[in-house]
Amino acid sequence: MSNRIKILDAVTANQIAAGEVVERPASVVKELVENALDAGADKIEIAINGAGVALIRVTDNGCGMSGDDAIMALQRHATSKISSTGDLAEIATLGFRGEAVPSIASVSRLEVTTREHNSVAGCRILVAGGAIEQVSDIGCPAGTVFTVKDLFFNTPARRKFLKSAATELGQISDIISRMAMAYPKVAFKYMHEGRILLQTSGTGSLLETVSQVYGKEQAKQMIRLDTSASGFTLEGYLGSPNQSRSTRAQQTFFVNGRYIKSKILTVAVAEGYKTVVPANRYPIVVLNLLLPLQAVDVNVHPTKLEVRFAQANEVSQFVAQAVRQTLNSANLMPGNTYPDVSNSFAVAARQYSGGSSSSGGVAEATHLTTYAQVAFTDQASFKPPICHRVVSNEVGHHAVDQITTDPVKVLSDDQVTIPTSKLPDIVVLGQVDATYIVGAGPEGLYIIDQHAAHERINFEQFWARAEQTRVESQLLLQPITLELSQQEMGILVENVALFIDLGFLLEHFGGNTFLLRGHPLEVATAKPGNLVHDLLALFVEGPKHIDLRQLREEMIYTIACKASVTANKILNQIEMDNLLWRLGQTQNPYTCPHGRPTIIALNHAELAKRFQRT
Repeated sequence: MSNRIKILDAVTANQIAAGEVVERPASVVKELVENALDAGADKIEIAINGAGVALIRVTDNGCGMSGDDAIMALQRHATSKISSTGDLAEIATLGFRGEAVPSIASVSRLEVTTREHNSVAGCRILVAGGAIEQVSDIGCPAGTVFTVKDLFFNTPARRKFLKSAATELGQISDIISRMAMAYPKVAFKYMHEGRILLQTSGTGSLLETVSQVYGKEQAKQMIRLDTSASGFTLEGYLGSPNQSRSTRAQQTFFVNGRYIKSKILTVAVAEGYKTVVPANRYPIVVLNLLLPLQAVDVNVHPTKLEVRFAQANEVSQFVAQAVRQTLNSANLMPGNTYPDVSNSFAVAARQYSGGSSSSGGVAEATHLTTYAQVAFTDQASFKPPICHRVVSNEVGHHAVDQITTDPVKVLSDDQVTIPTSKLPDIVVLGQVDATYIVGAGPEGLYIIDQHAAHERINFEQFWARAEQTRVESQLLLQPITLELSQQEMGILVENVALFIDLGFLLEHFGGNTFLLRGHPLEVATAKPGNLVHDLLALFVEGPKHIDLRQLREEMIYTIACKASVTANKILNQIEMDNLLWRLGQTQNPYTCPHGRPTIIALNHAELAKRFQRT
């Protein structure tokens, strides 16, 4: 009998292992920088020539290695970072597999110089294609220098499949940028052909590092996130909606300081940004998730870019909620970043109070205006609120103008409350193209998209009710007959409970006919029959891509849109004031449910620039 099964020689085995660990020059850079970080370095210099194929040199001021340890590091599965299988449950270092250095050495010409801080002399090792050629003592700074030359010189097939020099250099730049953001306390210096491409200070400021990676203008608009719950902590920065990109390329995630790629975190961030950025647009984020070491498995793939969470659902919910809450508390108005302002609602006081004179013996009365939440019950004409004057007779109290829809009800003094607003004080000036409301405020000129603004208002009100209980319906005096296609019929029969839950009262009338006997209150001005057809259309593509919960959300988006005042609709002063006030009461007044802006601002500096006053 012939013996066909053989043990591979060390060189071949290392080259096979290198295929998993060393995919391209960027892989080499990642592994060597991770080793430098594990060694405690606070200064790391990366020099590249020929897009990493000709030269990769990583210099660090970490703990260094003895000569014996340096030689041992070239052996497969030799590592100082774990010693038993039990250690795999709580990996605190970036590297741990003991494969990177021998894999790199097997496909390059490698030089290692290293010295421990308490040693007089260092060690120099030369390796070619995995074979050690020379070991000698050398005088060198404390720390370690890995010099990789002629990458893939002995595996021409792999070298052939590398991308263009620009693409490979871009991959290297990308990984260095992300690792620099993961470790803002480490000073990175990255050069290509002697030219500095990135240099960070190592001061510990993540925002400063982000500005060095993405630029100062983008960093200025980043929103700080730092929250903890249930043993998890999420910290970092979120990009404002107007910084969104067409891909997720600028979304960076770290888990306990390790750069990773995670669909769970990607989806969670998208959930947190839902209704804030438009469809097919992706925010810039730099986030570090901190959790117990035993709660994450990093031993998933040789590249260590993938992880598994022990509590995946909890992690996803935590991240989504942290992102959502941070965005809700931030000022997301496109065009400006505003300081937090306590809105006094003095917008229309003069219009309704007959001037700014004091009343009730209060010499310096401040006239504050609030509005009842008047529903837009008719797109042809709003029902304007009736103004009633409510003035305190007690010395020291302020006069308050209260807008209410009740023409006979006057609120008592202890009933008057001043709701807070997320918008600054904006005085409505008028309308442009019967579509945009124009106002003046503390920072300059404000322009509001009336449909997008009303859509945000309706969406949040409808969503809040739909989350708590079944939506209230309005009965029709005459039911609407719906003639459905065979496909629509099947969808409605299967999902009729979902429609009823959202306030549609439907009755099967035989064949492909349904009777619509009631609809959600919010869509009284829309054509509810057409709306049912629109909602059914969501199911045609929906089930292939989204679950029922997401489909329910899409239905609510559609209902909110159909119930909102349209563009090309002339509004009077009270209607515009009312719309703006209600927008300020929403959780996120800056975008519609689809992520489009509801309001933009032209600040004083921009106006002066446009009129060449600067």
